[in-house]
Amino acid sequence: MKKFVSEAWLRKKERRELGMMREYTLVLVEGEREREEVARERERAGRLVRRILSLTPLSEVQREVMEMYLRGLSLREIARERGVYFRAVQKSFQSAVRKMRETARLHKI
Repeated sequence: MKKFVSEAWLRKKERRELGMMREYTLVLVEGEREREEVARERERAGRLVRRILSLTPLSEVQREVMEMYLRGLSLREIARERGVYFRAVQKSFQSAVRKMRETARLHKI
């Protein structure tokens, strides 16, 4: 059985598809904007953390752990790279964060 399709139906179908494409394009554009905003916010937060880090008196180990963490390594990767136990890295990280919070509070950052 052959189906006959009218031109009006084809035009309606095209309009529907174009509408879907526009919506999809809008979602892509909004997603790109959100990614840019997130990247800017992450960069701003990184600068702020580095500023606090520069003001905080940390031990050499704590500073090294924080620098590695800010480069994007996980605590497990830091432990593996330094050749120490994960718990030791975790303790250093926690105490560094605690000191950095105190410094931020002290300097009202």
